[in-house]
Amino acid sequence: MQNKELLFNDQARSAIKSGIDILADAVKVTLGPNGRCVILGEYKKIGTPHITKDGVTVAKNIKFKDKYKEVGASLIREAALKTVETVGDSTTSSTVIAQALINEAENLIQNGVNPVELKKQLQSSLNEAVEIIKESSIPIKDSDIKNIATISANNDESIGELVADAYAKITQNGVIAVEESNSTKTTVDIVTGMQFEQGFVSSYFVTDEIKNECAFLKPYVLISEMKVETMREIMPVLELIHSENRPIVIIAQDFSEEVIETLRINVLNGILRVCCVKAPSYGEYRKMILEDLSILTDANFITHDSALDFNDLHLQDLGTCDKIIISKDKTMIIGGRGQDKIPERVELIKARLAEIKKDDAVNQEFLIEFYETRIARLVGGVASIKVGGITELEMKERKDRIDDAVCATKAALEEGIVPGGGITYLKVLNALKSKTDGKYDLLCCGLESIFNTLCENSNLNTVELSLLINPDNNIGVDMLSGKIVNMLDAGIVDPASASRLALENAVSVTMLYLSTACVVVPELVEF
Repeated sequence: MQNKELLFNDQARSAIKSGIDILADAVKVTLGPNGRCVILGEYKKIGTPHITKDGVTVAKNIKFKDKYKEVGASLIREAALKTVETVGDSTTSSTVIAQALINEAENLIQNGVNPVELKKQLQSSLNEAVEIIKESSIPIKDSDIKNIATISANNDESIGELVADAYAKITQNGVIAVEESNSTKTTVDIVTGMQFEQGFVSSYFVTDEIKNECAFLKPYVLISEMKVETMREIMPVLELIHSENRPIVIIAQDFSEEVIETLRINVLNGILRVCCVKAPSYGEYRKMILEDLSILTDANFITHDSALDFNDLHLQDLGTCDKIIISKDKTMIIGGRGQDKIPERVELIKARLAEIKKDDAVNQEFLIEFYETRIARLVGGVASIKVGGITELEMKERKDRIDDAVCATKAALEEGIVPGGGITYLKVLNALKSKTDGKYDLLCCGLESIFNTLCENSNLNTVELSLLINPDNNIGVDMLSGKIVNMLDAGIVDPASASRLALENAVSVTMLYLSTACVVVPELVEF
């Protein structure tokens, strides 16, 4: 059994805090329009460097031999990862806020403040802060899409225009996929596609560990409303797939542990390229969605009523598409083989929808929404942004920024926007100060950190500017020009959900830090 090392209380927190500070300092330099890039050597263990301004990419690529530092780094890394999983943006903000909160919390503890009392105060302040952010949110307009995307892409207007153009070509129910191009140009292509809310059943099927997703080109697609109980059922089709040397995605009601474990072993050994996805929804609604997917991919749909069984499958019974991207909770199908059949399918759904609207006896509200969602999914399409660059390094860096811009825009469409440049957090700070006597006002330090870091990265005087701004009236600083402006009028905005989640996740890891009284690690190996 491996020997363990233990540290307690102040020593424990001090040991992990060094890892927190190093990682956060590396990430925070990327914040804002004047933030700088970070060069990652031996990116993805392939020996080539990677230049990025994406905070979560930097955080993922920092590892420590010192186990105590690694514990601290993993703690604050969690804030960034939770944020990116939900909204895909504001990962740097969550890291900056978390570091500021932890630093202030440690100062208060050293001055005799009880950590348990700090946790209670922090949670109470957070609840009020979240409500203020939600109240400050305003609906996004079409003209705001370019601004949101531009800001998230490090103030690159060309990317802002690109993302705005992509959203103009699809409905809000459409999706945007970002891919690498084979040329130096960056283009937007509109293809037939569909996205639904179910992801891979096991992380062992992931092909890209950085993005935590499984992506296949030209995969076969097997669709069934039944549960896959045994490997014997799908073994014949898997043997056919293996001989074709193509990947397969299996979408079914459920999968037994035996099936998942056997496929996992085959994936790890490089025998198969496969991913299992549970079918979305339930009952008859699940069946209808799977029928839509079958039409899109031109697959023969296996149902309880059909004569077709797993054992009877041939390659022609399987669907296919240009690409499938599967994340933890979403699956995106791009360029299905059956796209020519989509218009006819949409007309059938519209006809059924018209009947439902005329029938007073049915639960109209739910069914109307369900059928309208099906139509939107089928006609929304997929805007494929193919990112080019003169060099591979340039292409990858640009792709990271476009990914951030797309995620930020999507978040803004869902929950609206708030003033950017750290002004929303300062507005929250002012509101909290008016409600408290200031005792142990830990959250306020975190709320100030974004504005302070933006000023630092822009070489601006924080003290002087803080006297000129008026957060309550949305008056802040354009960090590019250094001018005092109305943030909403100037188009300097952030997605409300991103601002909220960055704060929530930062507070979450801070509360974990406050709870720490002992750290246990394997025997320490010095640098």
